[in-house]
Amino acid sequence: MRRVSIVALPLILVLALALWRAQGPTPRETSAPENEFSAMRARSMLRELLAEGEPHPVGSPAQAVVRDRIESRFRELGYETTVQRRFACNSNAICAMVENVFARAPGQGDVVLLAAHYDSVPAGAGASEDGMGVATLLEVARAARNDKLRNRAAFLVTDGEEAGLLGAEAFAADETLLRDVAVVINVEMRGTQGASNMFETSLGNRWLIRHLADALPQPQASSLFYTIYKFLPNDTDVTVFKRAGKAAVNYAAIGGVNWYHTPFDDLAHASTRTLQHHGDHALATLRVLGDADLAARSRTDATYFDVLQFFLIWWPQEWTLWIAIVSLLGLLVGARQTPPRSMTFGVLAGFAAIL
Repeated sequence: MRRVSIVALPLILVLALALWRAQGPTPRETSAPENEFSAMRARSMLRELLAEGEPHPVGSPAQAVVRDRIESRFRELGYETTVQRRFACNSNAICAMVENVFARAPGQGDVVLLAAHYDSVPAGAGASEDGMGVATLLEVARAARNDKLRNRAAFLVTDGEEAGLLGAEAFAADETLLRDVAVVINVEMRGTQGASNMFETSLGNRWLIRHLADALPQPQASSLFYTIYKFLPNDTDVTVFKRAGKAAVNYAAIGGVNWYHTPFDDLAHASTRTLQHHGDHALATLRVLGDADLAARSRTDATYFDVLQFFLIWWPQEWTLWIAIVSLLGLLVGARQTPPRSMTFGVLAGFAAIL
């Protein structure tokens, strides 16, 4: 019994810590420093954008109202703002006239593009999916507007994502807009709460992970996430940008999925902790890539994972096989010196840790 307690107690403590950390960071108030992301400021913006609390799918009158509010807010923050109007189709022959809001800092050179979409499904107001992403972009734009970065920041709020990534298709089809984009940071939702997961990157992500490992204040990330995601029937705007050859990082939360794409995707069910986590990730990613040499990229991937959101561990993916071989040899050597009963208990404890 004592042996069971020695193993079980640390596992229970780690589980409790993991569940607590998975809620996301404590939201910062509106009194937070001007150069920091405040979830309460972002939530106030979200409330203004969705004042009517109505669905606003692509092509609807309500959509035009939300679009004008987004464009106006970027312009007030001092960004060069335009609305890209274009008829777009996807590979499934779904077409629509879309209106993307595009805002950028003045200057020349490579662009770090932050993206989210503002259309909702017809069933709900889309406060979380993806109003939370839009509010994140607006608050990041405010917090970073006085930053002196090596690369330019730009913000794309796409239309028609729910109809089939149509806004991203329209943006990618315009070479004059796409040409300077070096990397895309996308903010999405697959629910209404939970930690902001870095669940997808572009291929050759070793250079991205190297930068992000030192930058993300509370990382929730694993190369396993993308391995699983590739087998799911889901896409985001990042799918289009990767096809266009752009480097990309994708963030999303997956908690509270029972409210996702329903009439209950409203402000009351939008988690402020998730909004803070999204903002911390997006702002940190913008700043580290904004000062990076975006031409110095890698062709290989990294294997990576976070440790309870405290820090990110990574290594070149080609090392993984050798690490596995060394680990197996160590396990075999240890097994030769371990009694069968203890070995069985250790295997069960290992499975418990995974769960």
